[in-house]
Amino acid sequence: MEKSDSKLSLNTHFYDGKLEKPYQRLKAQINMDINVEIVPLDKTIAEITQYMADYTPLKTKSEINTALRMLQLFQSEKGNWDEANKIDARELLRFVWHRVRDFDPSAKSMFLEQLIDIQNGSCPQGRTTRLLQCVPYEK
Repeated sequence: MEKSDSKLSLNTHFYDGKLEKPYQRLKAQINMDINVEIVPLDKTIAEITQYMADYTPLKTKSEINTALRMLQLFQSEKGNWDEANKIDARELLRFVWHRVRDFDPSAKSMFLEQLIDIQNGSCPQGRTTRLLQCVPYEK
C-alpha cells in the first residue's frame, strides 16, 4: 500500500487494487526458496483438512464445519479470480499454506481464523484479502 493508504479497514473492498504488489512479493519470496515444492491445490486442501483433524485450535464443531465449507470454495475454478488485485485465490491459498504450515500453532490458528472469516465475504477479494493477512507484509 502507498503511504497515502495509511488507514486500515475491515471492509475487504477497501483493498481492491492494492494487493497485487504484496502478492507478487510473496510469489517472489517463495520462488527464491531453494528446493521448495508448492504442493498442488488438492494436496494443500488435504493437508489443511488433516491439520484440522489432528490438531486444531477451533473450539466447536460449527467452526470446523465452517472452515471445511470455506475450503470447498477454493476447489472451484469459478469465483476464485480476484480481478481487482489480479490474484488467483487458489494459488494464493497454496502459497499462504506453504508459508504457515511449518510455523508454530499460532500462525496456523490465525490462518484458520481467516479461513472462517471468509464466510463474511466470500467474494474473490474477500478471500485474497483475508489470506494475505496471514503472511508478513513488507513495503
